[in-house]
Amino acid sequence: MSGDAEQEYFSDGICEDIITDLSKVPGLLVIARNSSFAYKGKSIDLRIVGRELCVQNILEGSVRRSGTRVRITAQLIDAETGQHLWAERYDRDLTDIFAVQDEVTLSIVDALKIHLTPLQKARIASTGSANPEAHDLFLRMRDLLFSPGIDEARWNRAQELGHRARELDPNFVQVPAMMSILHAMASVNGWGKGSRDDVIAQGYAMAKRAIEISPEDPMANTALATMARF
Repeated sequence: MSGDAEQEYFSDGICEDIITDLSKVPGLLVIARNSSFAYKGKSIDLRIVGRELCVQNILEGSVRRSGTRVRITAQLIDAETGQHLWAERYDRDLTDIFAVQDEVTLSIVDALKIHLTPLQKARIASTGSANPEAHDLFLRMRDLLFSPGIDEARWNRAQELGHRARELDPNFVQVPAMMSILHAMASVNGWGKGSRDDVIAQGYAMAKRAIEISPEDPMANTALATMARF
């Protein structure tokens, strides 16, 4: 809703992080990114969406960023009746973005009357970066990876963004995890410098670094599993 098409990567990143956080809730079936994003930007009866995805509830919302401030609106809707179960608006500084994502997730859990133990709540907590610039670079990198039609030029750009993000925050677990997946992609397509074995070795090193930072992080484990295929 920023009016700037170039901000789409930011709102997509927020949405994907919340999907990931919700998927950590025990017993909660969460539809994956690709299926959910098929409805992005469309005006459609949410009851139809509910039937097509076979879900009981739908989370929808918007993101608007201006300068160092961000506004997130979110509402949880009963997919059968169309009634609102919960709604909230957050106006925060960008440095609070992960706290907002956690609040959204836990508010939905409360609305669905799901009881979580303190350990389960801790596992839901977002593992982002305290450095807003590093986070922004990561979202741009992820957008390049998931956008259709990625080629070697866009792959190189994603790599550059990842290296800059790591310099700003060496312990941002999602960055080496994503860079590992980029190396897996490069080994298949023949991109990058060095031999295919070198590219795979670099991908393994990135995946292992991500696991060292956060052994339970979903993206870190996805990266390691991806590299195990080679």
